[in-house]
Amino acid sequence: MVADQRRLAVDGGTSLADVPPAPLLSIRWAAAAARIAWGLLGFVVLLLVWRQLSTMLGPRRLPSPQSLWPAIFTDLYTNKILEFQGGGNRGIWPHLLYTIRQTVLGSVIGTGVGILLGIAMARWHSFFVFMEVPVGALRTIPPLAAIPFMVLWFGPSQVAQLAMVGYYVGVMVTVTATTAIRNLDPLTQNFARTLGASEDRVFSTVVLPAIIPELVGGIRVAVGVAWGIEVISELAGAPEGMGQVFSRMVAFQELSVIIVGIFWVTVAAFIADLFITGTSDYLTRWAPRQEKRG
Repeated sequence: MVADQRRLAVDGGTSLADVPPAPLLSIRWAAAAARIAWGLLGFVVLLLVWRQLSTMLGPRRLPSPQSLWPAIFTDLYTNKILEFQGGGNRGIWPHLLYTIRQTVLGSVIGTGVGILLGIAMARWHSFFVFMEVPVGALRTIPPLAAIPFMVLWFGPSQVAQLAMVGYYVGVMVTVTATTAIRNLDPLTQNFARTLGASEDRVFSTVVLPAIIPELVGGIRVAVGVAWGIEVISELAGAPEGMGQVFSRMVAFQELSVIIVGIFWVTVAAFIADLFITGTSDYLTRWAPRQEKRG
């Protein structure tokens, strides 16, 4: 846009100093405002559909959004059912913190192991051939089938849940890292070699920065799945956690507390996803980005 304005100014005989700069900042703010508006509209439509379904099914089977609004904050710190069952008058907050801690720690462990294993598989072909079938087989095991093994090996403890989360995150990140490295264009690496760069130098300065966007995409998917795996593993006998809250509330048919718990787990997952994408944007700030269009 700026180039077109300057070209027209020169052709018309106007000096470049007389051409006002394009309002890029205003355009970006307008695009951001439009995205927020569309997002809010989608949220409103979701609430309207939810309210209509609540009217059709009845508040006992599906509480309405307006009835849950006060409980979003009150149940966070106090809940009579949890107090009655010996959980203290603490609400779901300590259980939410437990789930967040276990998910984050297990995801960090699984991501670290997965990246190292994926790099090793991509760099050494013999190791890739050796590990390809085992990793593919381990990836297909359903979480519900793996929980009994984790409980038998580690007991109904925090270690079992960390093992579950780390296991599935690690397998998914391993596949992503291996695929990202093997799909790189070899021309870039060969060009670096012609300039005298060693293999280690090529890998650290060319390969690793190039795979970050695709690797982060796989990590986001893996961490998103990790929240559900952690909650499922907590059902097998965790001392705390949102899985235990959901199990207790099902027994009392308290769907409102379950929905509130799902809401706060979703908020925690959304914040974690923002942190991952923000870290990725910082690490790849050198890469050109295409402006998103509404």
